[in-house]
Amino acid sequence: MGETEGTVVAGGNGQGDRLDQLSFPTYLSVDRDQSVYVSDFYNNRVMKWMKDATEGIIVAGHRNKGNDLTQLNGPQGVFVDLIGTVYVADRRNHQVMRWFKGTTQGDIIVGGNKAGQNAHQLNMPQGLSFDRYVYHTKGFFKKKRWIAICIGSQWIAAFVTSLPIVFRQERVCVNELWMKIYTVVMFLFIPCFINLVLNIRIFVYVRTSSRRIQPQSVNTGTGNVNNQQEKVSRRDIKLLQQMILMFLIFLGGWTPFYVIMIVTSFISLDPNFVRVAIVWAQLFILIDVMNLFKRNHEIREYLLNNIRVLIRW
Repeated sequence: MGETEGTVVAGGNGQGDRLDQLSFPTYLSVDRDQSVYVSDFYNNRVMKWMKDATEGIIVAGHRNKGNDLTQLNGPQGVFVDLIGTVYVADRRNHQVMRWFKGTTQGDIIVGGNKAGQNAHQLNMPQGLSFDRYVYHTKGFFKKKRWIAICIGSQWIAAFVTSLPIVFRQERVCVNELWMKIYTVVMFLFIPCFINLVLNIRIFVYVRTSSRRIQPQSVNTGTGNVNNQQEKVSRRDIKLLQQMILMFLIFLGGWTPFYVIMIVTSFISLDPNFVRVAIVWAQLFILIDVMNLFKRNHEIREYLLNNIRVLIRW
């Protein structure tokens, strides 16, 4: 207070990309230790300058611009929480990224779906501010390829396990006991197990990457810092409801087939009953997959984009 001259706390060595230089700094944030975080726009990075330091440390991005998770493209608004996590408005990539302390790769928490005016898009974000709650999200089914593999695996596995009965009129196993065991394992345990495990994997992935975080808050009277807390959001409840619905659709389609296959192990039924049950089960698998695409924008866009590419070819 009252000083007539300022002190250089970051840069001051001309424009450039060395660690002691900046190139068109735009926004800054200061942490509790008086370290200064600067969004270095033309160098596509965020620099941390500790108190009295002669050069900075790169905490997000690097010199080369791009849209990889290790890169930024024209960073602007920057915010640092009390545990050193850096949040930056990645302007030209139309997204907001989060970089945990000490990591060389960030993750997208807002946007990342090209420029646009839809609810899941941003267009040249600049400033960055947070309310009391920070929503850490990767978007439902953000890793589109991985989720697509899970969906496809459920469909293919359920279809393949039914083929031995569809194309063979005679018994797969001559021994009555082994036939019953084969039927129960192939048409009850395996499809249910595959479906359940893959859906649990999807749920766990999205649950761990979709947390509402209450940042550490400072008590201005005592200076004490409260511990970070995690709270379950409505989004988690909707996700759980979606997973339960998917599994119920699966059971609704396959239960008649399971019942018929087990009954045919004991008594003789018209083969047409089996074929109808198989068609019914496959129809419900299709409904299950269509339900996923209908309710999840990103996986739907991923599929449509691939279809557009094939059409152009």
